Amino acid sequence: MSRRTPQQDSYWNHNVHYHRLVLDAVPDGCGRALDIGCGDGLLVRKLAGRAREVTGVDRSADMIRVAREHGGRSPNIAFLRADLMTPDGGAVRGATGIRDAATSPPAGPGTGSGSGHDTGIDIDPESGTDLGIGTGYDFISAVAVLHHLDFASALDRMTGLLAPGGRLVLIGLANNRTPLDWLISAAGVPAARILARRHGGKTDPPGMPVQDPGMTWHQVRRVARERLPGCRFRRHLLWRYSVVWEKPQGGPVDSATENRINRRTRNRIACRITGTEQ
Repeated sequence: MSRRTPQQDSYWNHNVHYHRLVLDAVPDGCGRALDIGCGDGLLVRKLAGRAREVTGVDRSADMIRVAREHGGRSPNIAFLRADLMTPDGGAVRGATGIRDAATSPPAGPGTGSGSGHDTGIDIDPESGTDLGIGTGYDFISAVAVLHHLDFASALDRMTGLLAPGGRLVLIGLANNRTPLDWLISAAGVPAARILARRHGGKTDPPGMPVQDPGMTWHQVRRVARERLPGCRFRRHLLWRYSVVWEKPQGGPVDSATENRINRRTRNRIACRITGTEQ
Protein backbone atom coordinates (compact mmCIF):
# COMPACT_ATOMS: atom_id res chain seq x y z
CA MET A 1 0.00 0.00 0.00
CA SER A 2 1.34 3.40 -0.94
CA ARG A 3 1.75 5.86 1.88
CA ARG A 4 0.04 9.18 1.38
CA THR A 5 1.25 12.27 3.16
CA PRO A 6 -0.89 13.00 6.24
CA GLN A 7 -3.11 16.04 6.09
CA GLN A 8 -1.96 19.28 7.63
CA ASP A 9 -2.77 19.54 11.32
CA SER A 10 -5.65 21.90 12.00
CA TYR A 11 -4.21 22.59 15.48
CA TRP A 12 -1.21 21.62 17.60
CA ASN A 13 -0.74 20.32 21.13
CA HIS A 14 1.52 17.87 22.95
CA ASN A 15 -0.53 14.87 21.80
CA VAL A 16 -0.69 15.98 18.16
CA HIS A 17 3.08 16.45 18.26
CA TYR A 18 3.49 12.68 18.61
CA HIS A 19 1.02 11.71 15.88
CA ARG A 20 3.99 11.39 13.55
CA LEU A 21 5.48 8.72 15.79
CA VAL A 22 2.22 6.76 15.60
CA LEU A 23 1.97 7.10 11.82
CA ASP A 24 5.57 6.01 11.29
CA ALA A 25 4.82 2.80 13.20
CA VAL A 26 1.91 1.73 10.97
CA PRO A 27 2.93 -1.51 9.21
CA ASP A 28 3.25 -1.43 5.44
CA GLY A 29 0.11 -2.77 3.79
CA CYS A 30 -1.97 -2.30 6.94
CA GLY A 31 -5.51 -3.59 6.50
CA ARG A 32 -7.59 -2.66 9.55
CA ALA A 33 -6.59 -0.02 12.08
CA LEU A 34 -8.26 1.07 15.32
CA ASP A 35 -7.74 4.34 17.21
CA ILE A 36 -8.99 4.12 20.80
CA GLY A 37 -10.14 7.36 22.41
CA CYS A 38 -10.23 9.03 19.01
CA GLY A 39 -11.64 12.34 20.24
CA ASP A 40 -12.41 14.62 17.29
CA GLY A 41 -10.91 12.08 14.86
CA LEU A 42 -7.79 13.99 13.79
CA LEU A 43 -5.48 10.96 14.10
CA VAL A 44 -8.08 8.69 12.47
CA ARG A 45 -8.14 10.93 9.43
CA LYS A 46 -4.36 10.71 9.20
CA LEU A 47 -4.37 6.93 9.65
CA ALA A 48 -6.82 6.66 6.75
CA GLY A 49 -3.91 7.43 4.44
CA ARG A 50 -1.96 4.44 5.75
CA ALA A 51 -4.54 1.71 6.29
CA ARG A 52 -7.31 0.24 4.17
CA GLU A 53 -9.93 0.68 6.90
CA VAL A 54 -9.77 2.79 10.07
CA THR A 55 -12.18 2.79 13.00
CA GLY A 56 -12.16 5.44 15.71
CA VAL A 57 -13.86 4.71 19.03
CA ASP A 58 -14.61 7.02 21.93
CA ARG A 59 -16.91 6.95 24.97
CA SER A 60 -17.96 10.56 24.45
CA ALA A 61 -21.03 11.13 22.28
CA ASP A 62 -19.95 14.74 21.72
CA MET A 63 -16.50 13.71 20.49
CA ILE A 64 -17.94 11.07 18.15
CA ARG A 65 -20.39 13.60 16.75
CA VAL A 66 -17.56 16.04 16.01
CA ALA A 67 -15.41 13.26 14.56
CA ARG A 68 -18.18 12.19 12.20
CA GLU A 69 -18.79 15.78 11.11
CA HIS A 70 -15.12 16.16 10.13
CA GLY A 71 -14.37 12.73 8.69
CA GLY A 72 -17.47 10.56 8.63
CA ARG A 73 -17.84 10.74 4.86
CA SER A 74 -14.40 9.37 4.04
CA PRO A 75 -14.88 5.97 2.40
CA ASN A 76 -12.45 4.09 4.64
CA ILE A 77 -13.32 5.68 8.02
CA ALA A 78 -15.91 4.65 10.62
CA PHE A 79 -16.57 6.11 14.07
CA LEU A 80 -18.11 4.17 16.92
CA ARG A 81 -19.22 5.39 20.33
CA ALA A 82 -18.01 2.55 22.52
CA ASP A 83 -16.37 1.74 25.84
CA LEU A 84 -13.18 -0.26 25.47
CA MET A 85 -13.52 -1.70 28.97
CA THR A 86 -16.96 -3.29 28.64
CA PRO A 87 -16.72 -7.09 28.55
CA ASP A 88 -17.54 -7.30 24.84
CA GLY A 89 -16.38 -3.83 23.77
CA GLY A 90 -19.98 -3.05 22.98
CA ALA A 91 -21.18 0.25 21.62
CA VAL A 92 -22.89 2.62 24.02
CA ARG A 93 -26.63 2.02 24.06
CA GLY A 94 -28.82 4.66 22.50
CA ALA A 95 -26.10 6.08 20.26
CA THR A 96 -27.33 6.98 16.78
CA GLY A 97 -25.59 7.08 13.43
CA ILE A 98 -22.95 4.51 14.43
CA ARG A 99 -22.05 1.38 12.53
CA ASP A 100 -20.42 -1.92 13.29
CA ALA A 101 -16.70 -1.27 13.69
CA ALA A 102 -15.89 -4.78 12.46
CA THR A 103 -17.26 -4.05 8.98
CA SER A 104 -15.97 -1.77 6.27
CA PRO A 105 -17.01 1.83 7.03
CA PRO A 106 -19.96 3.55 5.37
CA ALA A 107 -19.78 6.31 2.79
CA GLY A 108 -21.21 8.75 5.30
CA PRO A 109 -23.11 9.08 8.57
CA GLY A 110 -26.71 7.98 8.55
CA THR A 111 -26.55 6.36 5.11
CA GLY A 112 -27.26 2.79 4.12
CA SER A 113 -24.68 2.55 1.36
CA GLY A 114 -20.95 2.48 1.29
CA SER A 115 -18.31 -0.09 0.36
CA GLY A 116 -19.20 -3.56 -0.78
CA HIS A 117 -18.86 -4.82 2.79
CA ASP A 118 -21.11 -2.24 4.42
CA THR A 119 -23.95 -3.77 6.44
CA GLY A 120 -26.02 -0.58 6.18
CA ILE A 121 -27.27 -1.01 9.76
CA ASP A 122 -27.24 1.89 12.21
CA ILE A 123 -27.72 1.47 15.95
CA ASP A 124 -31.41 1.80 16.64
CA PRO A 125 -32.09 4.41 19.36
CA GLU A 126 -35.24 2.58 20.43
CA SER A 127 -33.81 -0.92 20.83
CA GLY A 128 -30.29 0.28 21.71
CA THR A 129 -28.70 -2.56 19.77
CA ASP A 130 -25.10 -3.13 20.81
CA LEU A 131 -22.44 -3.44 18.13
CA GLY A 132 -19.01 -4.45 19.37
CA ILE A 133 -15.62 -2.98 18.54
CA GLY A 134 -14.60 -6.24 16.87
CA THR A 135 -11.21 -7.96 16.85
CA GLY A 136 -8.42 -8.83 14.46
CA TYR A 137 -6.94 -5.37 13.94
CA ASP A 138 -3.55 -5.07 12.25
CA PHE A 139 -2.79 -1.82 14.08
CA ILE A 140 -4.13 -0.20 17.25
CA SER A 141 -3.25 3.22 18.62
CA ALA A 142 -4.25 5.04 21.78
CA VAL A 143 -3.07 8.60 22.45
CA ALA A 144 -3.50 10.16 25.92
CA VAL A 145 -6.13 7.57 26.82
CA LEU A 146 -4.65 5.07 29.25
CA HIS A 147 -4.51 7.40 32.24
CA HIS A 148 -8.34 7.51 32.06
CA LEU A 149 -8.51 3.70 32.45
CA ASP A 150 -7.17 0.88 34.57
CA PHE A 151 -3.77 0.61 32.89
CA ALA A 152 -3.12 -3.14 33.14
CA SER A 153 -6.68 -4.12 32.23
CA ALA A 154 -6.69 -1.77 29.24
CA LEU A 155 -3.44 -3.28 27.94
CA ASP A 156 -4.92 -6.76 28.22
CA ARG A 157 -8.04 -5.63 26.38
CA MET A 158 -6.06 -4.05 23.55
CA THR A 159 -3.85 -7.08 23.03
CA GLY A 160 -7.01 -9.15 22.68
CA LEU A 161 -8.23 -6.88 19.87
CA LEU A 162 -5.00 -7.24 17.87
CA ALA A 163 -4.58 -9.82 15.14
CA PRO A 164 -1.52 -12.09 15.41
CA GLY A 165 1.41 -10.05 14.16
CA GLY A 166 -0.52 -6.82 14.76
CA ARG A 167 1.14 -3.74 16.24
CA LEU A 168 0.11 -1.67 19.25
CA VAL A 169 1.32 1.92 19.70
CA LEU A 170 0.55 3.90 22.84
CA ILE A 171 1.23 7.54 23.70
CA GLY A 172 0.55 8.40 27.33
CA LEU A 173 1.17 10.58 30.37
CA ALA A 174 2.60 9.79 33.79
CA ASN A 175 3.41 11.49 37.10
CA ASN A 176 6.77 12.74 38.32
CA ARG A 177 8.15 11.20 41.49
CA THR A 178 11.97 11.20 41.43
CA PRO A 179 14.37 14.17 41.09
CA LEU A 180 15.27 12.84 37.63
CA ASP A 181 11.59 12.89 36.67
CA TRP A 182 11.32 16.55 37.59
CA LEU A 183 14.58 17.40 35.81
CA ILE A 184 13.41 15.80 32.55
CA SER A 185 10.03 17.52 32.83
CA ALA A 186 11.69 20.88 33.37
CA ALA A 187 13.77 20.35 30.23
CA GLY A 188 10.54 20.08 28.23
CA VAL A 189 9.33 23.58 29.12
CA PRO A 190 11.52 25.61 26.70
CA ALA A 191 11.04 23.02 23.94
CA ALA A 192 7.24 23.16 24.35
CA ARG A 193 7.25 26.96 24.19
CA ILE A 194 9.34 27.03 21.03
CA LEU A 195 7.19 24.38 19.32
CA ALA A 196 3.95 26.09 20.35
CA ARG A 197 5.18 29.39 18.92
CA ARG A 198 6.18 27.61 15.69
CA HIS A 199 2.69 26.11 15.34
CA GLY A 200 0.73 29.22 16.24
CA GLY A 201 -0.01 28.22 19.82
CA LYS A 202 -1.20 25.19 21.75
CA THR A 203 -4.87 24.28 21.26
CA ASP A 204 -7.04 21.57 22.78
CA PRO A 205 -10.32 20.65 21.07
CA PRO A 206 -13.38 21.85 23.02
CA GLY A 207 -15.08 19.14 25.05
CA MET A 208 -12.00 16.91 25.28
CA PRO A 209 -12.00 15.09 28.67
CA VAL A 210 -9.09 16.05 30.93
CA GLN A 211 -7.69 13.97 33.78
CA ASP A 212 -4.36 13.92 35.62
CA PRO A 213 -2.35 10.68 35.39
CA GLY A 214 -2.22 8.51 38.49
CA MET A 215 0.80 6.33 37.70
CA THR A 216 4.46 7.32 37.77
CA TRP A 217 6.83 6.85 34.84
CA HIS A 218 8.43 3.89 36.60
CA GLN A 219 5.06 2.23 37.26
CA VAL A 220 3.94 2.65 33.66
CA ARG A 221 7.19 1.19 32.34
CA ARG A 222 7.06 -1.78 34.74
CA VAL A 223 3.44 -2.72 34.01
CA ALA A 224 3.89 -2.24 30.25
CA ARG A 225 6.85 -4.60 30.22
CA GLU A 226 4.96 -7.14 32.32
CA ARG A 227 1.86 -7.10 30.10
CA LEU A 228 3.66 -6.59 26.77
CA PRO A 229 6.86 -8.68 26.89
CA GLY A 230 9.55 -7.25 24.64
CA CYS A 231 7.78 -3.91 24.15
CA ARG A 232 9.72 -0.75 23.54
CA PHE A 233 9.13 1.94 26.15
CA ARG A 234 10.48 5.46 25.59
CA ARG A 235 10.04 8.65 27.53
CA HIS A 236 9.74 11.76 25.38
CA LEU A 237 10.49 15.38 26.04
CA LEU A 238 6.98 16.83 25.91
CA TRP A 239 5.70 14.94 28.98
CA ARG A 240 4.68 11.83 27.05
CA TYR A 241 5.86 8.22 26.80
CA SER A 242 5.48 5.82 23.91
CA VAL A 243 5.06 2.04 23.95
CA VAL A 244 5.41 -0.03 20.78
CA TRP A 245 4.61 -3.75 20.82
CA GLU A 246 4.06 -6.45 18.22
CA LYS A 247 1.80 -9.38 18.98
CA PRO A 248 3.37 -12.78 18.27
CA GLN A 249 2.14 -14.51 15.13
CA GLY A 250 0.74 -17.44 17.10
CA GLY A 251 1.75 -20.23 19.44
CA PRO A 252 4.39 -20.03 22.18
CA VAL A 253 7.41 -17.88 21.46
CA ASP A 254 10.66 -18.51 23.28
CA SER A 255 12.34 -15.52 24.88
CA ALA A 256 15.30 -15.50 22.48
CA THR A 257 13.02 -15.40 19.42
CA GLU A 258 10.79 -12.78 21.03
CA ASN A 259 13.74 -10.54 21.84
CA ARG A 260 15.08 -10.92 18.29
CA ILE A 261 11.70 -10.04 16.74
CA ASN A 262 11.19 -7.01 18.94
CA ARG A 263 14.75 -5.80 18.49
CA ARG A 264 14.29 -5.89 14.71
CA THR A 265 10.96 -4.06 15.01
CA ARG A 266 12.39 -1.44 17.36
CA ASN A 267 15.33 -0.78 15.04
CA ARG A 268 13.04 -0.42 12.04
CA ILE A 269 10.75 2.05 13.81
CA ALA A 270 13.68 3.97 15.30
CA CYS A 271 15.00 4.58 11.80
CA ARG A 272 11.66 6.17 10.83
CA ILE A 273 11.18 8.37 13.89
CA THR A 274 12.76 11.81 13.96
CA GLY A 275 12.39 14.70 16.34
CA THR A 276 13.49 15.63 19.86
CA GLU A 277 13.19 12.81 22.37
CA GLN A 278 14.37 12.15 25.87
